[in-house]
Amino acid sequence: MTQTPGSHQRSHSSRPGYLAEVTFALIHIWQSHASGRLSIRNGERFGLAHLYFREARLIHVTGNKGEGEAVLHDLLTWLKGNVRFDAAMTVNYESVNWQQAEIFTRWLAFLEMRGGIHDIPRTQLEGLTQSLTARLPKRPIALPDVVEHYEEYDALDRQWQRLGEGVDRVNQLIGRTEEIIKRTFDSEQRQQIIQSARHSVELVGQTMIDMVETLPLPQVSPLSPQPELRSIRPSSSGEARDVILRPSMPPP
Repeated sequence: MTQTPGSHQRSHSSRPGYLAEVTFALIHIWQSHASGRLSIRNGERFGLAHLYFREARLIHVTGNKGEGEAVLHDLLTWLKGNVRFDAAMTVNYESVNWQQAEIFTRWLAFLEMRGGIHDIPRTQLEGLTQSLTARLPKRPIALPDVVEHYEEYDALDRQWQRLGEGVDRVNQLIGRTEEIIKRTFDSEQRQQIIQSARHSVELVGQTMIDMVETLPLPQVSPLSPQPELRSIRPSSSGEARDVILRPSMPPP
């Protein structure tokens, strides 16, 4: 392994295999909080990976595969290669995301597991993976859909509340109107007025149902339980009754 001045040098006769060599390089980066570029070249597979570190934290990955994730996935399969660490080669930006961090963690765990086979002391291996990944991006926590779309659910809830209040006022008005009719008109007149009023109530009820059916519903997962939405539909007798409206499921 070619290293910067001041780092430990190994003679060609005692040079370890690739897996041990790259593990020693990572131990050096970890224990010395080093910054620089770890370059790994695989001549048989024409592979090249550059891993940039800043104070022992992975900040950028590139190579002949282009994207960092592709480079790290390819690196997972290498059993041969040449290793070089250059402290002078640095970058002033960070591009490692949580997906790259997870693949890098798998690679470190593999090297840590294989380290005992290559006679690397356990005292040097213990903590390697945890230390080199502690400050890397973590997988974001997936929030429940109702939390993720809280504003949409809250707006829909307010619409339903206003609609329910409107229905209550209509029912109160109908009750007062019927009392006034009974006290003021004779039987035949009352019947005509009540029939006309019922017709008007049915029109109002249908208008409310049309409003309900056009209310926007928040996008939810097909696996999430669908809430039952209640509407108030007037019956033929003029009395309001509950009607359960179920949002249609999206096609698979």
